[in-house]
Amino acid sequence: MNKTISLREAVRLILLNRHPKPVIALHEFNEHLYQLYQDKSYDGLPIGKIQTAEPDGRILSDILSDMLYQGILLPAIDGYVWQISNRDISTAQQQVCDLTPYSHLSCLSAMEWHGLTDRIPHVLHVTQAKLSAARKLHEQYLRTRFPDLTTVLPLLPRGFVPHEKIDGKTLIQHARTKYRPRSELHGSGGVRVTSLGETFLDMLREPDLCGGYSHVEDVFRERAAEHLPVIVKTVDREGTGIDKARTGYMLEEVCGLSHRTIEKWKDTVQRGGSRKLVSSNPYKNVFSEVWCISINN
Repeated sequence: MNKTISLREAVRLILLNRHPKPVIALHEFNEHLYQLYQDKSYDGLPIGKIQTAEPDGRILSDILSDMLYQGILLPAIDGYVWQISNRDISTAQQQVCDLTPYSHLSCLSAMEWHGLTDRIPHVLHVTQAKLSAARKLHEQYLRTRFPDLTTVLPLLPRGFVPHEKIDGKTLIQHARTKYRPRSELHGSGGVRVTSLGETFLDMLREPDLCGGYSHVEDVFRERAAEHLPVIVKTVDREGTGIDKARTGYMLEEVCGLSHRTIEKWKDTVQRGGSRKLVSSNPYKNVFSEVWCISINN
């Protein structure tokens, strides 16, 4: 008699032994089922009773309910993300990054991740693609993975509006029309985050989301010297003219640091106008003559 494996058992083994993160979102769970329907086998064993190319909604719902009933999956973000029972307890950062693959920690949350702040944030800042853009990007990936895909909706990330705290933290989502996907950090359990250089750049772009300008200045004073090459390289590559003026002022006039690239930025300084160090603060008649910005902190 040929040995087979049930669909439920195959899903159970995938969750416990193969899924790479401590949490799983609904679209990821469904993707495992679609893959099993495509392969019609698990670990060399045929899966019994699969006769269609894709699972229908009833199958997806029944298998999920069974994994919850067995205790293989436990609630994390109810109805959206689940904890896998044999893994370390997931963090809020892992849970929110699992809601959509087109998101990453940013602002004060990125500062915390990189060890730049001694504050214990009670908020989670997540920058993400708008839902329509995220679904379009993900469908492109899915069409490559499943060339004959007919029903795509169960595999797409869903919109999420937080109604309660996640592991004691308030989620603040920053949706972007133009979004550059980030890779998960190795060994992080699925976390994505702005790079160290990007984090320093964001601190000057949006200090209000990074603990306030005074905190940002303190961090630059304490940590910019050790990370100077990374900061300068990132701002030179990704920064606008005002980004370079703000960073140049902060590094040179506040922190007393120098770098040959900073000297080059001075040649691109835009004279005149009403450019400000802190974009959200009122304009002040106090200026950096070198960087041509209002010092309005």
